[in-house]
Amino acid sequence: MTPTDTRPGPDAATRRRVRSRLVVLAAIVAMVGGACAPPSPPAGPGGIEVDFGPLTIPLPPIEVRPPATDIPLGVCTVRYQPPGVRIEGATLTIPKVRIDPNAPIITVPDVRVNIPRLRVPVSTVTLSCLGLINVRTQVDLIVPSSVHVRHATVNLDQRTVTLGNPSFTILGAGLGLPGLGDLIVPLPPIVSVPLPTTAIRF
Repeated sequence: MTPTDTRPGPDAATRRRVRSRLVVLAAIVAMVGGACAPPSPPAGPGGIEVDFGPLTIPLPPIEVRPPATDIPLGVCTVRYQPPGVRIEGATLTIPKVRIDPNAPIITVPDVRVNIPRLRVPVSTVTLSCLGLINVRTQVDLIVPSSVHVRHATVNLDQRTVTLGNPSFTILGAGLGLPGLGDLIVPLPPIVSVPLPTTAIRF
């Protein structure tokens, strides 16, 4: 019996070579087309966005004028008007936000004004009751730590922050009286405490 030749003929080999060349040509066209295609549009309606913050900025001293209050002294009470004091160590925290760097002025919500817990000596006074009790004591203003949320305008070119609605209320403050067994007299809310109205640099 004569053996059968199973090798592909010249026509099959030619077709395979043509198909291989077409695949390579299509790949080259795809690469060249991708390189020449226009760039993708920038993210977001305002252009490319970047992260800004979080950022904590020290605030200048804040002036506080506590209201008058009654101090109990034995069988009577003494009306006392604390002097104004300065709160130091407050900070402003800007959260992390996405911004368009091409827009130099942005409004940031939920900016936090952080008031530290403080005990500030304000005066030394003599408290008298009916001429029978006379107590000389140091008076301290006790300020609880608190956080107040505001919106702010950030100027990226000038690197400044301007607070919106720049005032706040202190709740839970009191007067500490070491001369009366470290008695603490609660104060009414301290309202309309001013925050900086000018731009704050960062």
